[in-house]
Amino acid sequence: MNFIKRNLFIVLSLLLVVVLAACGSKGAATAEPKEESADVTEEKSTTSLIETGMGEVEIPTEPEKIATLVGPFAEHLVTLGVKPYAADSSFDGAENQFELHLAAQMEGTVPLGGTWTPNMEAILGAGPDVILSIKAVHEKAYEDLSKIAPTVLLDKPHEDWRAALLKTAEIVGKEELAQQRIEEYEKKYKEAGEKVRAAIGEETVLYMRVLPKEIRIYHGKGPQGTVLYKELGLTPPDGILMDSEADAIQMEKLTEIDPDHIFLLNSAPERIEEFKNHPVWKNLKAVKENHVYDGSKEVWPYGSGYISQTTAIDYIIETLTK
Repeated sequence: MNFIKRNLFIVLSLLLVVVLAACGSKGAATAEPKEESADVTEEKSTTSLIETGMGEVEIPTEPEKIATLVGPFAEHLVTLGVKPYAADSSFDGAENQFELHLAAQMEGTVPLGGTWTPNMEAILGAGPDVILSIKAVHEKAYEDLSKIAPTVLLDKPHEDWRAALLKTAEIVGKEELAQQRIEEYEKKYKEAGEKVRAAIGEETVLYMRVLPKEIRIYHGKGPQGTVLYKELGLTPPDGILMDSEADAIQMEKLTEIDPDHIFLLNSAPERIEEFKNHPVWKNLKAVKENHVYDGSKEVWPYGSGYISQTTAIDYIIETLTK
């Protein structure tokens, strides 16, 4: 009996050794290094490609120091809640003056001087991450600008500020806000057009400018004409062309145009009194009816963008619906 018990004990012991060995082997297998999970997040790219008037350009995905060399881009950035880090600052010939309707939002922005003759030393000193401008203005300086920072030059953004706003939004990652601003503007000008047309009917409206050496009228293609005729749907006087931007005219030409309402931008203080005392001016319908309004940049920003255009529309409503 003891012999049987002893043999049974030996058999059970051997079985226990086998089981423990198997468990040890299984544990060792699970201790091997695990393969990385397939859903591990990839490292976020720090650059992206953007299509420009000079081809594709690689820019930082989240640029913090954006330099603008023409006014519209500063306006687009401000519209999107982004302060330009540096910007052209030669508004109305001043050395360090930003556009009046943007100056408050650009406090602290580094001034870069003139638009047409970029100050390379000032731009280099600012150390921007990205430079924004227009191909027609800075194509010749593109190579030098690109040595300072990735440079985005767009084709004629002033002709379609909505597209330029969307492109700017692409650079700073604000596409949804840009689309929202565009939709707000579409609603605004449609409602404003109905209100103004109800007030003045088919009476004609002209935007014009007195310069030191010429008189200029604005047609339907520029920012002023686009707002008046294409968006608000107001009636242009005779001689206004929808596919042209502006023309210099002789004083006598105003007799043929003879609008009911005039927005006058005075860019020649030294000759404005002489101009207003001219018999042609005095005999215009708008002058006789006291329908000549201030067209200065303080009340009607001389630009093309969400802020400029909405400010202009508010001023037009205020002026023509009195």
